[in-house]
Amino acid sequence: MEKDFPEHYVTWVMHGELNVLPNSRNIEVIQDAPPFVNLIDLLINEVFGGLRHEGVNTGPSQVAGEEETLHDLSDSNNKDYFELLKEGSEDLYEGSKYSKLKFLLKLYHIKCLFGLSDKGMTMVLDLLRDAFKFVKIPISFYEAKKIINKLCLDYIKIDACPNDCMLYWEDDINAESCKHCHTSRWKPEKDNDLNHVPSTKYMRWHAEDDNKDGNLRHPRDGLAIDGFNPFGATSTNYSIYSVILFPYNLPPWLCMKQSNFILMIIPGPCIVGNNIDVYLQSLIKELNELWSEDVDTFDSSKNEMFKIQATLVWTISDFPRLDSLSGWNMHTGLACPSCNFNAEPCQLRHSRKWCFIGHRQFLSRNYKFRLMRHRFDRNMEERTPPKKLSGSKILQQVKDINVTFGRQSELQKRKRKKNVGENATQQWNKRIIFFHLPYWEFNPFPHNLDPMYIEKNIFDNVIFTLLNDKEKSKDHVKARKDLQDMGIRHDLWVDENDECKFDAFQLLPLAIRNVLPRQVVAALVEFSSLFRQLCLKSLSPVDLDKLQNRIVKTLCHLEILFPPSLFTVMIHLTIYLVDEVKKVAWYIIVGFILSKGNKSQSEGSIAESYIVEEALTFYARYFEEIETRLNRSKRVNDEPSQNEAYEKSSMFPQQGKHVGGFITEPLTHLEETQAHRYVLLNCAVVKPFIE
Repeated sequence: MEKDFPEHYVTWVMHGELNVLPNSRNIEVIQDAPPFVNLIDLLINEVFGGLRHEGVNTGPSQVAGEEETLHDLSDSNNKDYFELLKEGSEDLYEGSKYSKLKFLLKLYHIKCLFGLSDKGMTMVLDLLRDAFKFVKIPISFYEAKKIINKLCLDYIKIDACPNDCMLYWEDDINAESCKHCHTSRWKPEKDNDLNHVPSTKYMRWHAEDDNKDGNLRHPRDGLAIDGFNPFGATSTNYSIYSVILFPYNLPPWLCMKQSNFILMIIPGPCIVGNNIDVYLQSLIKELNELWSEDVDTFDSSKNEMFKIQATLVWTISDFPRLDSLSGWNMHTGLACPSCNFNAEPCQLRHSRKWCFIGHRQFLSRNYKFRLMRHRFDRNMEERTPPKKLSGSKILQQVKDINVTFGRQSELQKRKRKKNVGENATQQWNKRIIFFHLPYWEFNPFPHNLDPMYIEKNIFDNVIFTLLNDKEKSKDHVKARKDLQDMGIRHDLWVDENDECKFDAFQLLPLAIRNVLPRQVVAALVEFSSLFRQLCLKSLSPVDLDKLQNRIVKTLCHLEILFPPSLFTVMIHLTIYLVDEVKKVAWYIIVGFILSKGNKSQSEGSIAESYIVEEALTFYARYFEEIETRLNRSKRVNDEPSQNEAYEKSSMFPQQGKHVGGFITEPLTHLEETQAHRYVLLNCAVVKPFIE
């Protein structure tokens, strides 16, 4: 044995046991008391970098000395650090077991847990101060938050130009007006601020505990973005963007918890669009620092400091937001960013829509569909699949594009509309700000789409066509005229006498499977099964190759059955989902964060509610005697209570609890015999005797 067995350790209680056996309750036990841990000092110490003497493990409760603190902490943090130490050592009142800081933290925890308002908390403080004359508490909750915010649980406000031209930060932090459009920085009726919430054993989960069987499960720091209307259906002219940074180093069950998000709020009311790069400047600066500079970080699980580096591996968004993030124009016949300029645009003359057909080019060279003319577009397919461009080649395409950010005036928009012809559409809108990251051009999959958004849009297209919805169906008179223009599918052309004959495509809901044509049912069932396969928790690379072939064949079958108007870019994008899964595994995106509280100041309400969640999660780790979200009982709790007397033998530990009332039923002699036999044959203690 490397270490001696602890002296006076006579009761076996340190290995997960729930109870002490009855026969050991009356034995006099002498145990060394554990050292006293001042949790408030530990909290302050870990917040300010986990200060410890280098090379010496001083224990979790030892506070760093003043000289070491002054040496290690920056001047800006010295004052806050010692003020917190003072608040943590000052009694709430003479003889109280609570310090002033501990009382405020527990009070703030109750506010966070039950959603009390700031005004309500101020009234509680007024009542306590009136009832207890000698208690040392702030005069308002605003003053209490000043103390609590010294623990670095706050967000940063960065003023922005109302026209999205620039941020007031770094060299422009004291500017009074925008240097591009000269709009005043100050707008008394409404602020336009950028709210950025600053936020380790689990960070090593992928390296130490991940499954090594070769299957794809979970990716590693990604950026998700989405826009939403905080007022729901009551207003259509307000949009807020939430930019969320996911720390993918965490295990899957922690990665998607809101307490682990890093949130940025881009305020409304207008859609930010191409100007999103203005708001991402602060994020890109921090990402560059995390890449090029070694940032000192404290690992509380190992009680040591280490150097951290971080990279942004990709972005995730829905299709409309991909336009802003990637800089690729999504409103033309070249809307697919993966096909790039290798696609052949096809615009339907009567429907006046872009359609995305021609999926036969993704089939193997000798597949029979490539030779079929009459069932597709009257041409043999000889093209090969388009090659996905690398980041370096994309950088070459956009290197000469210079864009001045900011909202255009109505006059500028009219002039641009007159000057830009139908064939003069620029496919690249800008050189995106992500290319300021030194590694971005070498990223094979920099921008990824939310699969739920694709699946939802495909479902809408198909189901409204099956239901023959008058407004949203893709099979209508204009679609039939487009078939006639293309010279294909003669049986579906418009009948001059009947205007439009819906024979095979007078489709009924999928629920009536026996009424639909068999080939239509088979193609749609296969298409839906593809998404179920892609959404599995564990994916084998071999199975993904087979799945890609199934997707291509299914899309070709759909081209045979449905009119070209059905094939929007959403359906076309499914051809690339498998490639994204192979490179970045599967992912979940948070569509939006709902506004809480004051609807008239939605951005501030979101930022404040996010800080409340951060505080609740953080402080709960240092509380012992009150209920928190980390230690509260589960809704279904079958663990035995340690407070109850345990009078039964440890051979049959008590597991499970009855809910509500119960009755006792006597057993027959046969039932007793069966129960006795079952217990003997399934009891771990008896098993050695049976063998």
